[in-house]
Amino acid sequence: MLTLKLSCIALLGCYIAPIMANSLPPLIAVDTSATKSEVTINHRLNSVGTTFLASDQVSLSFDIHIAKEDVGIQSELYLVAKTGGQSYVHNAENKWLPWSVNQPLQATKSLQLQAQERLEVLNDATLPAGEYQVYAAYKTGGGEIKYNANPVTLVVFADNAQGLHPISDAEILRDYLYQGAINASPYYFYGRVFLGDFSPAVIDTESSVAGNTSGTTLQEQGVDEGDRMKTDNKLLFSLRGCAEDSQQSCLHSYQLQDSPAQSTPLGVLQLTTQEAGQYFYASNRLGELYLNIATETEPRSLIWLSHSDSWQIQPSIYSDWSSYDKQIKLKFIAARDPDKLTETHQLTLDGELLSSRLVDGVLYLLSRHSTQYYVPFNTEAQHIKPPLDFFLPHYQMGDSDTSKPLVESSQCYIAPQNNTRYNQATLSVITAIPVDNPEALQSRCIAGELDTFYASANALYFSTSRYPYSMKGDQLVYDYEQEQEQVTDIHKFSLQSVNLDYRGSGQVTGHLGWEKDKKSFRFGEYNNTLRVATSIGSSWGVDSRTKVTVLAEDSDSHSLIEVGAVDNLGKPGERLYAARFIGKRGYLVTFRVTDPLIVIDFSQPEKPEVLGELEINGYSDFLQPIGDNFLLGIGKDAIADEAGGGDFRGAWYQGVKLSLFDVSNAENLREVDSIILGKRGTESTVLQDHHGLAILKTAENHYTIALPIELHDAFNKPYLGSLINPLSTYYNWTHTGLYVFDINTANAAALKLNGKLISESSEFVSPDDASRYDFINDRAVIQNDSVHFIHGDQVLSSTIADLK
Repeated sequence: MLTLKLSCIALLGCYIAPIMANSLPPLIAVDTSATKSEVTINHRLNSVGTTFLASDQVSLSFDIHIAKEDVGIQSELYLVAKTGGQSYVHNAENKWLPWSVNQPLQATKSLQLQAQERLEVLNDATLPAGEYQVYAAYKTGGGEIKYNANPVTLVVFADNAQGLHPISDAEILRDYLYQGAINASPYYFYGRVFLGDFSPAVIDTESSVAGNTSGTTLQEQGVDEGDRMKTDNKLLFSLRGCAEDSQQSCLHSYQLQDSPAQSTPLGVLQLTTQEAGQYFYASNRLGELYLNIATETEPRSLIWLSHSDSWQIQPSIYSDWSSYDKQIKLKFIAARDPDKLTETHQLTLDGELLSSRLVDGVLYLLSRHSTQYYVPFNTEAQHIKPPLDFFLPHYQMGDSDTSKPLVESSQCYIAPQNNTRYNQATLSVITAIPVDNPEALQSRCIAGELDTFYASANALYFSTSRYPYSMKGDQLVYDYEQEQEQVTDIHKFSLQSVNLDYRGSGQVTGHLGWEKDKKSFRFGEYNNTLRVATSIGSSWGVDSRTKVTVLAEDSDSHSLIEVGAVDNLGKPGERLYAARFIGKRGYLVTFRVTDPLIVIDFSQPEKPEVLGELEINGYSDFLQPIGDNFLLGIGKDAIADEAGGGDFRGAWYQGVKLSLFDVSNAENLREVDSIILGKRGTESTVLQDHHGLAILKTAENHYTIALPIELHDAFNKPYLGSLINPLSTYYNWTHTGLYVFDINTANAAALKLNGKLISESSEFVSPDDASRYDFINDRAVIQNDSVHFIHGDQVLSSTIADLK
């Protein structure tokens, strides 16, 4: 058995230059079919990717197809490798010896060449952690040395590795992405990764705008979020369709007035001009908006972000290659005079926009960039391995035709993964853009499998759940018996500078669930600790449970270490529906038939303690703190099915439910009031996007909240399902509108519906003609005693007292 035993193995990669110094220019031929007159050098690797753990057994061999004219001559075969900046040559005594460009190559074999020669490098061997690059070569009758121009690259992680691996050689990243592109070809299914949302947990109960006007409902103090609209007390800036072409996005400015309630159009700026494709969804059409409020030194300005989502394929100069045409566009807009909005400059980046945040004058973009490879139908055709630049996203300033790489290989990392994980031709990129100097942008990227992003005002966290897949023959198969062994890796980057310094990694037991829009809410940072709520076991089985782990950064070891945990939360078989970490407390909602609200105290991070639980009917999907002592839950009512049926495990969802909880005494939790809106089928924007909730403290112990509702409570035509089980009956659409509530947090705490601002009703509008299908983009602004409802291309205003 041949094994690679190097005294200073850390990273392996063999440069071409040292070999070329002792040879004539070689023939470059990799992964091609042999022909009678050309040399090809192919490799065999017992892995679906190029990454391993130190305990994985690795087999690697080369098949050298000898040129016809060299068959039968007496010659030599060579193996060369590199690790940690040191090159090695494999000699005939089966030893790897340090080698440099000034030394002659030593042959691993001297023999009479056959039409095909095989060199075994590794045979079920294990390797220490590090990077590896390996070349094979042979000497021709003319004295040339011909070798594989593109080395075989491997990255080996320690078995307990949690930290990201910084890429030290560009060839490692190039080969990783190349193999991933082959895996993601049209003939390949496994290995696709869908990234979650980028959202921090709520700790802010007030508006993002100081004064008497509500703004974007933020999730973290000091961290602004892009939204369809922004307010500046008396001004409203909103994205909507253009008057000339509703498929285009225009920025509109309005003067808001609360008495009498009205919105007066001021200015408009068209932002898009491209023709909408068949997959051009309304939510993507509008984009998102940031507002820099005017200061003594800086005038008011706006930043608009949008991304294409057409899934059209862009041709490449390389045969059988294509690159997705997703692009992110940023436009910086001067708004000193709101009736004369002017674009000042533009930035275009390759990739798909996942999300963004604005912190201390720096805009952070999270994007995903993919390339695709089409396996040639003709097996005689060559597979061309493009340069690394082809796989990297680029960016352009203004209308310039010149683009630059958005990220370099030295700014990239690979997350720990074993040999049962397919490589991916995807880079997840975070880009820091100083708003006052966009050209000074900096980026970092992670290649590999990522689930979720979470941000606080201080740090950005990436997470990667390791799901229990194993090889069964030549296929990856999910191993249900190993579900209890799932773990999630978490990687921290500092946001204290534009440099995005990598701080360390940690690991928690369990996974982050299956609903990507909720994964990020399982995180919460407080006093330099991170709380993470994970699910363990089968999501739909009786063994599912919830655990919260507390991590703290250890700067000496560059790791996130577990300092505390609380397990077995909720009843056996309950699934986590909502999580929110607010200050030193954590609130969880698990659900099966009833909804337990669980309160956890993190005053001592080393000893988190469950303070109390409360069971009610239905469940909450979204939790919003109201003042210091109350919590608003928004979700669905649910009715138990005695026969054990239901949407999920024993209950049928009904109308939208608002619950007001008194959490002042966690040992005596109380649902002090609740309201159920509509019947089965009723929806609220906030259940899909938390920006759909507007909240404003209007008086001592009084909060006004507003949320768009699509009400279903009419039942006209019985159907078979409704006759068999009335609980499963979906009701017809009744109307769409803005519902406004008053929350009283005084001694007689209560939740009261003040009224509704109806935009469309089935009494006057056919469901097919209503604009409710853009429902996710509905927003509201509360201004003193008035509300402004942003619905479709309208802004509807009313005093709260005049609501129906």
